[in-house]
Amino acid sequence: MNRNWLWFMIMILAIFCGSMALGQTFPEKPTARLGKGIVRQVAYSPDGKLLAVAGGIGIWLYDANNLNEIGLLEGYKSLVYCIVFSPDGKMLASGGEDGEICLWDRAGQKQLAMLEGHKDRVYSVAFSPDGKMLASGGVDNTTRLWSVDTKKQVDQLICKDNPMVISVAFSPNGKLLACGCWNNALLGESTHIWDVESKQEITIIKGHGCWVVTFSPDGKLLATGSNTDGTILLWDLEDREEFAVLEGHGSNSIEAVSFSPDGKSLASGDWDGNILLWNVKDKNEVALGDCIGRVSSISFSPDGKTLATVEPGTVRFWDVAGQKQSAILEGHTGCVYSIAFNSMGDTFISAGYDNSIRLWDTDKQQQIGELVGNVRSVNSVSFSPDWKMLAYDHGDTVRLWDVEKQKQAWEMTGHTQCVYSIAFSPDGKLLASLDWKGVIRLWDTNSRKKVTEIEGAYPWSSIAFSPDGKIIAFCGSNNICLWSVQEEKQLAVFIGHKDFGMCLAFSPDGKIIAYGSSDGSVRLWDVSKRIEIVTLEGHKDSVLSIAFSPDGKILASGGGFQDKTVRLWDVNTQKQLAVFDGHKDRVKCLAFSPNGKWLVSGSEDGTMLLWEVNLPSSFDVEPKDKNLTTWGSVKRTELYQNYPNPFNPETWIPYQLGTDSKVNIIIYDATGNIVRTLVLGRKEAGCYVTKNKAVYWDGRNDKGEKVVSGLYFYQIKAGDFSDVKKMVLVQ
Repeated sequence: MNRNWLWFMIMILAIFCGSMALGQTFPEKPTARLGKGIVRQVAYSPDGKLLAVAGGIGIWLYDANNLNEIGLLEGYKSLVYCIVFSPDGKMLASGGEDGEICLWDRAGQKQLAMLEGHKDRVYSVAFSPDGKMLASGGVDNTTRLWSVDTKKQVDQLICKDNPMVISVAFSPNGKLLACGCWNNALLGESTHIWDVESKQEITIIKGHGCWVVTFSPDGKLLATGSNTDGTILLWDLEDREEFAVLEGHGSNSIEAVSFSPDGKSLASGDWDGNILLWNVKDKNEVALGDCIGRVSSISFSPDGKTLATVEPGTVRFWDVAGQKQSAILEGHTGCVYSIAFNSMGDTFISAGYDNSIRLWDTDKQQQIGELVGNVRSVNSVSFSPDWKMLAYDHGDTVRLWDVEKQKQAWEMTGHTQCVYSIAFSPDGKLLASLDWKGVIRLWDTNSRKKVTEIEGAYPWSSIAFSPDGKIIAFCGSNNICLWSVQEEKQLAVFIGHKDFGMCLAFSPDGKIIAYGSSDGSVRLWDVSKRIEIVTLEGHKDSVLSIAFSPDGKILASGGGFQDKTVRLWDVNTQKQLAVFDGHKDRVKCLAFSPNGKWLVSGSEDGTMLLWEVNLPSSFDVEPKDKNLTTWGSVKRTELYQNYPNPFNPETWIPYQLGTDSKVNIIIYDATGNIVRTLVLGRKEAGCYVTKNKAVYWDGRNDKGEKVVSGLYFYQIKAGDFSDVKKMVLVQ
């Protein structure tokens, strides 16, 4: 890079920095969406050439033969629950969380019509065999019939006792319609069979059919799965009596059932991830395989050779004849409940109802690996301050994962309910865990023993240590409790909230606690004075996540189902700065990168959005040391932000090397003149971020003279790599 070109870059950067100083601007759209979203249902096209996957952000279309991605059908504001192909394969129908039904043109991959009428979620849609009618079942307790030609509702069916309709299916001859229902008032499930022509309810099967009803291909049998006792009922439609009860799933809820195209086999999946393949005639079952989470959908390919199953974040394919797994559809993720960055902000992990703890590259905006696999659901993750240990919940236990050795270090037992929230103390000597019973346990990470137990927390909320580690804050039913770690007693209770607390966080300086409530408000409290500072209002639903920016000047909050937004607040002026839209479901977690560049939001739609906010860096203190080989070997050379910044009179410049290189750091003043050249010589590939490894500058020029206050630029030259960043000296 010649000096003129470098000077041009510096001037552009200076102009940009000056404009940013006039007022912070925020992006209108996320830089990237990570993950294809959760998966709710799969369906094969009648010709077997196409596979449709419904879930978090729309309907993904894949080539059924090679699983190559073909397209994405978008248009819903929320989750897509169900999909079905028309008998001729030319159309797709889908139902969603917002109660709307979409008709799609398969060839053109575009929306044909939006059918409106349901007042709540639509869990199931089904075409009549002749393709002229569409049936839909909703949580609004109705089954609606639609004309495919006119795109209008032609009838509405109300099942006896007015239950919610969870699943619908036409018989092969189109004369019958089965509705699988759940009644909240009676706390029971039932299957209702209707005569389509007369619109009369002709049979009610009580105790079965909540999540799934399906007809055999010859129309002689109806299969229903129980939500309560783990059985599958085969109903003889001609004699209107029980043909068989299939037992094999234990007491697990039956979530999915499907007949093979020839009707000889029946596949079933349950809440615990078990998949069974039944011989309908002999009523014998074979365990086809196990999934890590709930099986919400099962579909045979039209030739009957392949079975597709859905679990959170994963679509698996099974060879029916060989009774073994044949493929996995990559890219989909489950609900995202927790996010944690590494010390430099270039990598972060995500966890949730996802079967794994995933590792992501922030700059490349893609998944680069897994830290922990085969974990069904994780509510919370937390790194130790030295980044050597990762704590996460696993049912009613807390597990510690050795990041360097890539194996489980130990497991803490004692909770009697599932663990919901985890936090390390700032010095790493204590670990706090909160369970669904509202019990907090404090663990000594050295002795690996329980220190004390605190009762009275709101179960589905968060816990946090103060930055000095002296206080634990947790949500009560409608308050905030402060607990002294040393004295093991309650210090204070902040009262004044109208509803349950969902999340809380300390500001980086420990002076403020932010509290998100189920009433949609965010309240800021002064920790030392024990008084409320302000109530921030704007969310239309519960505030489920909250995070301070690295410098503590901005607060981010994430909304619930009716809101789905991320909002940024100015902590000093208490004004709303921005509203970020993009998620299709609740925003469960938020995290700022330590360098202030990124805000990541994780949602129950199964995706994470990266927002480039470019806030001031948190590197006003030395970043914690960690060996980057624990995250995968260093693959690229990077220059990071100096710390502290602004500085007086000294600062450290961190960097990393992807390969062995000769390294020079050149410092320029605002006019482009070279102030100091630091020749480091040849350095091995690795991470140089801590004070004993990063480049040190004492604020002097090459002559040993102190430089004046102002804007400076530092450039790294390492082999063919070069990069420039700014820093400010304030005296």
